[in-house]
Amino acid sequence: MEDRSTIFRPEAVENRARLQAPGDIVKIGAGWTGRAFWALIVLVIVALVAAAQIEISRYATGLTATDPSGRVTVLLPATVASGAGPGDRVEIGGLHTKVGASVEAPLRPAEIERRFGVTVLEPSFVLPTAAPWRQGTAPTARVEVGTEPVLVALVPGLKALFGEDDA
Repeated sequence: MEDRSTIFRPEAVENRARLQAPGDIVKIGAGWTGRAFWALIVLVIVALVAAAQIEISRYATGLTATDPSGRVTVLLPATVASGAGPGDRVEIGGLHTKVGASVEAPLRPAEIERRFGVTVLEPSFVLPTAAPWRQGTAPTARVEVGTEPVLVALVPGLKALFGEDDA
C-alpha cells in the first residue's frame, strides 16, 4: 500500500493533524464576522423602529351614488366605516377627492334605496364628496378609514398595544 501522505503538501498534512486533536473547535479567522454580526443587529433595530413609525392607510370600499346636487356620494357599510369622517381621502376610479360634510348616522337599506336608487344589503353611512358625478364614474370607491403603523399591520396582535382591539 502506498503512503498517502506523500500526495499532499507537508503544510496541509500538519494542518489536518492539528485540527484532528480531540476537543478542538473550528476557528474562524476572518475579522469581518464580528462586524457583520453587529451590523445585522443594528439593521434589525432600525427596521423595527421604522416599522413602528411609518404609518399605512386602511381603506374600506363602498358603492357610489349621485346626490341631488349632482355630486358623488359613497355608501359605506356601517360595519367597516368606523373612523370615516370629513376630510378623509376617497378614491373613485382614478379620481381622488375627500369626504365633504359631516357623517350622519347610518341609514337603513330601504332609506338608501329610496334616496339614491341603490340597493345595499346592510345599514350604510352616506359620505358626500366634492367630486361631480360624470358618465362612467366608477361604481365603487375606497375611503380611508384610518392609519396604523406598519408593525401593527404586520403583527395584528400588537393592535392592543396601540389602543385598538383585534376584532
